[in-house]
Amino acid sequence: MSGLLYIPTKRRYHYRDPFFSEGDIAIRAAWLQKQDSQLEEYWHSVQEEAIDTQRQSIHCELSTCKGHVKTTFPTLAAYELHYDMWHRYICEECHKSFPGEQWLELHFDEFHNVIKRIAKDRGENIYKCYVPGCPKMFSTPKMRRLHLIDKHHYSRLYPFDLPFTGNLSFKERQKRVTVAKQVLEAKKAGASMKDISSLAIDKPEKMDFEKQANDADNLDKDMEDIIHGISKLKVPKSISFGRAPRGLYNHAASHKHHRHKKPHDHQMVEANHDHVAEAAKPATSQPNRRNRNRKRAKENRRTNGTT
Repeated sequence: MSGLLYIPTKRRYHYRDPFFSEGDIAIRAAWLQKQDSQLEEYWHSVQEEAIDTQRQSIHCELSTCKGHVKTTFPTLAAYELHYDMWHRYICEECHKSFPGEQWLELHFDEFHNVIKRIAKDRGENIYKCYVPGCPKMFSTPKMRRLHLIDKHHYSRLYPFDLPFTGNLSFKERQKRVTVAKQVLEAKKAGASMKDISSLAIDKPEKMDFEKQANDADNLDKDMEDIIHGISKLKVPKSISFGRAPRGLYNHAASHKHHRHKKPHDHQMVEANHDHVAEAAKPATSQPNRRNRNRKRAKENRRTNGTT
């Protein structure tokens, strides 16, 4: 009777024993189901955030933004482009923004660099060419503008005053262009300076850039033709170096010989001139010999008559 009873005893199984295979499969399935649900919730939250960001536009909160109006951008890339354009390169002196580092350096050198100002007062060229790698320097902004149009084929409508004005909106540039056209038409029509100045009052800023270029603007339009003609000059193909040819040397020697003879010839001409002047004197200065003989004869007759 006692042999039929079951007495439980402890048994040790390896973790890879087939006894645990069924339980491992069940636990693995439950864990994967839980992970899938968590992953699904995560992607669902990401999608909701993306939808919210698309609905809510990005605002530029910087106080230096143009017009002091909150500018909105649909994407983060658009905001980064706006920041690089308007807020990254700003002058510390006048707080103007520039589209790139090159324009900021040109602005500082031309308007805030004391050493450059002293060099300009001495007559040196301080205005660099806009094209990277071009070593040309100019004395006035107008000469630089003519160089850019002639050599680098810039458009005449290009904003050449960018180193002074900095970034300007499209409306501001259009306003400046219309005011410049009105001033030009008024000058052609012969309007007074008072009327022209009244038109120029509407400008957003009075440009020191134009003040510095006034001396160059007073030049004739023929300067452009001269520069264009100089640019077309070519070096001749046949150029000789060293001693000059024999014929040229003889010509130079004869020319030198004539140059030495010139002072002697000049003295001869002066002597002949003095001789002619003496010959041209009136006869009253030297009494005639016949008149003297006649006077002597009359005196002799008188003396003989008295005796």
